[in-house]
Amino acid sequence: NKKYAKAVAAMLNNTQLGGKKHGFYHDDLWNLKYLPKFKWRHLTEQLASERASREQKLQSEVSQSRKELDEYVKNVERAKMLNGMRAKREKRAQKGAEVPAVREVSRNVWQRDVVVRSVDGAGQKSAAKPARSSDDAHGESKRRKTMASVLDEIF
Repeated sequence: NKKYAKAVAAMLNNTQLGGKKHGFYHDDLWNLKYLPKFKWRHLTEQLASERASREQKLQSEVSQSRKELDEYVKNVERAKMLNGMRAKREKRAQKGAEVPAVREVSRNVWQRDVVVRSVDGAGQKSAAKPARSSDDAHGESKRRKTMASVLDEIF
């Protein structure tokens, strides 16, 4: 009943908890306030959502640490395997057996081509033919000329 709840809140607010004089709670005070339109389900829903978010955060942290640990273990096992292979190769070389040469692994990394844009007199950007970064002198000089013309038009 709202009427009784308001009366109890007004009566107990700012009163001593009581108990024996040397008790732990003797000097503590009640601090009560009637909250209109407050429903108990609001409190339980908020607590449940906070608990769920805390569990989700904990779960994601555990998952991330598990991934890091798996990656570390995989790298340790790979290093162990490579060290074993290296030791076998050295052992064979000491015995005088023919040891095949270790081939260097070359990795081809795909990158996008550089696109050089020039500004036309009308102020519109027009895409130039993509310049390739090659080691030959012709491609390098062509790219420098294009860059110089773009800089001349800007400044």
